[in-house]
Amino acid sequence: MRTTRKIIAMLAIAIPVGWALGAGLAHFVPPDHTARADVVAKAAAGTTCDARHPLNCRRAVAYWKHRHDRAEAAVMWQKRARLHEAERVGELLLSPYARAVAAARLAEATCIAYLGPNHDCPPPAETLLIARCESGIQEHDPNPASTADGPHQYLDSTWAGTGFGMFSRTDMLPSFLAIELFGANHHRTYSPWAASRGCHHLR
Repeated sequence: MRTTRKIIAMLAIAIPVGWALGAGLAHFVPPDHTARADVVAKAAAGTTCDARHPLNCRRAVAYWKHRHDRAEAAVMWQKRARLHEAERVGELLLSPYARAVAAARLAEATCIAYLGPNHDCPPPAETLLIARCESGIQEHDPNPASTADGPHQYLDSTWAGTGFGMFSRTDMLPSFLAIELFGANHHRTYSPWAASRGCHHLR
């Protein structure tokens, strides 16, 4: 129970940190080329021609025009890069599978940190496999024949006894932490998920 309390305390840190990282990615900004474009445009506008040296004048105008065009192209690239990054981060945050993988990895790291490297902490492959067999790795997948729900299809009564009952079983991280702790304390055997053993083939 002491280990469960420690893991719950870590949840209070991990969840805000995870969202902060997601928000940081969502506000990723490539190098700013707008200021450079403004400087080049002003330099090009300030170029004056000397009637006694027309060739040098044309070269200077062509040079600044080239610089201006390159700066404008960089600004367009920057706008496209920002849009692409925002779309990519949005897809990551909206993908149940991506959230499940992150939760499984964090659950294993938490298990190793609090129980020690010599403890039999289940690898993410096992907890993800059970989630795939139980719910198709969906956060909300209520069973019409029982009270089972969440990635690992915890029953109401079973979830209340995991020590994570104050969290929702339909959230990825609490669900993966609960099954990680169960597997570690039962030598990586998963008797509560015996009904789907024909799918995951685990003990």
